[in-house]
Amino acid sequence: MAAPRDSPLAAHDSPQPPSKEHGEQEWTKVRRKTRRGGKLHQATQSRTTGGAATSTPVPRQPAASDLTARDIQDQHKRICDQWLESDCHKKLEDIINMKTDPGHISQAVCFGIGTFDPEDGAWEVKRRTHVQLAAFLRTVSLLEEKQQTSIKCFFQEPVFSASDAEFIRQLGHDVVDTPAGFEAVDDSTLVYGVHLYREVYSQAIGKAIPTVFVGTGYDVWDNYHDTQNLDWDRLKEVDAACEKVPFPQEKGYPTFSSTSFHWRRQTDDTQ
Repeated sequence: MAAPRDSPLAAHDSPQPPSKEHGEQEWTKVRRKTRRGGKLHQATQSRTTGGAATSTPVPRQPAASDLTARDIQDQHKRICDQWLESDCHKKLEDIINMKTDPGHISQAVCFGIGTFDPEDGAWEVKRRTHVQLAAFLRTVSLLEEKQQTSIKCFFQEPVFSASDAEFIRQLGHDVVDTPAGFEAVDDSTLVYGVHLYREVYSQAIGKAIPTVFVGTGYDVWDNYHDTQNLDWDRLKEVDAACEKVPFPQEKGYPTFSSTSFHWRRQTDDTQ
């Protein structure tokens, strides 16, 4: 389902937490912490499923699709070509080109990008997935140029249709089942996950602090609190071990809202 117009992701005047699960079908309503009587009241982050509120991701089934891999490829080329002409892309190039020592990266894992053929056919949702893919692959390409070695790419997305997976494989990349992507992450990995649940982030960085983490950082999550009081220590460790740069925004779209590059400091012992 496309993000509703009143979704937290649609706001541009202040940082907002992510509200996308493993794709775009489920959305989270979030309220910012408020002060009452001089005390901070914890906000709740909940998603209603069959009348029950929960902050834990619900497993999704692979998407059905009427599109072929060739259809997806054709759509991706059109959207990617447009994005490559955008200020968002130009700023992305500047950020990576100015990074003098990004650290060596041997692999990149993309989590929860969503399906290229959402059930309701919403164009905005479809476009967001294509743009996030384009940004991921361009980031990898720029880092390959900088370090002059190739980077192996993996995709973990439970809602991929057969056509989605075939399209990714035709690009030369691997599609893996959960939890293989989580288990693959080590200290020479680029982890890329835009607008995911915190629990998914925690699994993605659970084994090691990656060389680069692209996602919602602790500084954003610290303004919110879910109903289950889960442990935040790992996100705090990443925050302390990394230099952060805001991910370039798309004009008129919340594609990368509340998203940052987290570059692990190379002098830190992050194992």
